[in-house]
Amino acid sequence: MKKIIFWILVLLWMTVIFSFSRQNGVESGNLSTSFSKIIVDFLLNKNKIDINTYHSILSNVSFIIRKMAHFIEYLILSVLLNIAINTSFNYSLKKCFFISLVLSIVYALTDEFHQFFINGRNSSVIDVLIDFSGSIFGCLIYAFYDKVLRRN
Repeated sequence: MKKIIFWILVLLWMTVIFSFSRQNGVESGNLSTSFSKIIVDFLLNKNKIDINTYHSILSNVSFIIRKMAHFIEYLILSVLLNIAINTSFNYSLKKCFFISLVLSIVYALTDEFHQFFINGRNSSVIDVLIDFSGSIFGCLIYAFYDKVLRRN
């Protein structure tokens, strides 16, 4: 039963990633800008800087937020994949790590390909590399958990 639950969590998370990718350019931009505005307004006194500087900072923070979202989405996917693979099969940690990375990069590539067909969105090799970096970090987190925390 645990195996099924973990694979369902993987599929649900893939659905979350897909739903973000499915947003058109305006929806996606509004989401990251809204989140960025909360952060910038919290950190800066908007009344003490000129509007051009404010918008420049907001644009830069929004860019960083979008890239961090890619990283975190695939970090979570990688951790979930490692758990599902480890629970389902009697593979070594290295094999779980490898399979998780392969599945993550394949999903990242298909996700970027999908975005190519969404109005106002584009595909980016940089985003795939960020996704892959998040996946590697997720595998490292899982390896730390497996080697240090779970074994003790």
